[in-house]
Amino acid sequence: MKKKVIIFIVIILIISGIIGIVTMKGINEKKEEKSKEESNFNQEDEKVKDTNAEINKLLEKSDISNYLPRDISEIKLINYQTEDQKTDIYTDSDLILELVRILHNATWTETDENIECCYLGIDIKGKDSTTRLELEAIHVTEMQEKLGYIKLIKGDLKVNFTVNGGAYYELYGFEKPKYYLHKSNLELPNKDICYKAKEKALTGLNENEIRELQKTIYDYQCMMESILGESTWVLKEKTSYYWRQQIYDEVFTDNITGTKVYNGDRLIKVLQEVKKQVEIIKDEETKRDLEKFCNLLKEGLDERDIEKCFEAHEILHDYSIWVINYPVMNLMIEPYDWSAFKTYFGKASIIK
Repeated sequence: MKKKVIIFIVIILIISGIIGIVTMKGINEKKEEKSKEESNFNQEDEKVKDTNAEINKLLEKSDISNYLPRDISEIKLINYQTEDQKTDIYTDSDLILELVRILHNATWTETDENIECCYLGIDIKGKDSTTRLELEAIHVTEMQEKLGYIKLIKGDLKVNFTVNGGAYYELYGFEKPKYYLHKSNLELPNKDICYKAKEKALTGLNENEIRELQKTIYDYQCMMESILGESTWVLKEKTSYYWRQQIYDEVFTDNITGTKVYNGDRLIKVLQEVKKQVEIIKDEETKRDLEKFCNLLKEGLDERDIEKCFEAHEILHDYSIWVINYPVMNLMIEPYDWSAFKTYFGKASIIK
């Protein structure tokens, strides 16, 4: 009996020891986990402090240092060109730093010109005050330099500035996707392949039809590149009023300035004219690719999707430069971007 009791006590002691070990292990793990969390929190806190210090340092060196708040906690962007006045609020210190870098790198020049229209409002909220920037207009000087007009408002104070065009576009496109007209790493096709593709694309067409096709494709490729190059910044939002100018062939009233504008250069015109030429093309492969262009551009306009418009452009570009007009020599219209002749997207399936 005593032996059984001893064995029972030993078993209890062993079990208790195991439980104790497991319990201590759990406690230690929790301590380690808590320590890691505290360490991560401290590291993150230090990172935020460093970022805020860098933000304040850049603010001190900015051309408009005296007008900007310190210890910025929030940036609010209100887009007045959109039907819903789309508003974005940023509180992340890294994003605030990104915008402050733009302000710091911009060249600010005080001006007496007062535009009195606002396309985008930027509210910069600091510890003790809020400064508002109103992006008013972009003008091209006689020297073809782009200048942005921005009104700065702080309390009752209003000051008009001009900034370099690059900074204006960066502010307007803050945290929006960037698009490039001619960005591709593909090797340019060699001339023998291009001549062969051109011959196939023009198969069955008479001289007048060929001339009309070449002129139309080149002219409207140039028009499309000019539109995308100059207007993308106001077309990144699907609710932008400026989509109307690209979709409808009618007088457009600018909702910001109230002025009436009619411009024949619009994406719907590109679609309509290229579509007419597709109907006379005999080569099935060429027809199929350019029909794809038309369908993609139509989707872009219907959905107000600027990315699809850029995708469509790549097809038209390849056919204009590397197939139908190859080699482009007698320029009927000066290209919007000369790098068009150094870029190939690989979107012409006829080039093999």
